[in-house]
Amino acid sequence: METVTLTIDGRQVTVEKGKTVLQASIEAGISVPYYCYHPGISIDGSCRVCVVKIEKMPKLQTSCSTVATEGMVVSTRDAEVVTARASVFEFLLVNHPLDCPVCDKGGECPLQDFSYTFGPAESRMDFPRRVFDGEGVKADSRPSRKKASTHCCRAT
Repeated sequence: METVTLTIDGRQVTVEKGKTVLQASIEAGISVPYYCYHPGISIDGSCRVCVVKIEKMPKLQTSCSTVATEGMVVSTRDAEVVTARASVFEFLLVNHPLDCPVCDKGGECPLQDFSYTFGPAESRMDFPRRVFDGEGVKADSRPSRKKASTHCCRAT
């Protein structure tokens, strides 16, 4: 098995060649939030939640779609990364109902978990939320609860 060694937040991490920066982080126990990533389906990097700063790259990169390379230096906690993630979570939650305590997914929701840890303390978005008439009974079937992760679309 061929491997590559990269540095994530000052830690040397060795992973199998071909793995992404996100997969390397997960294997090393380094917390990087992700929302659209799922190991069983194609990678598209659409949610932008897993952005990281990679030395010698001009812009933030999605860790789920960036293949780890030998000698790569990655920061998951850089100020620019923290600000970008908070903005992404703020955007993901802009039309999401804020009723986590009574939601069927409350306490078992990756969006809830990651937004508590990586999201902004409060939103700058001060306008009425979108409301859908005739929403279904099940939380997963309501349009206002549809995940922005695109898992369903990409799995078919």
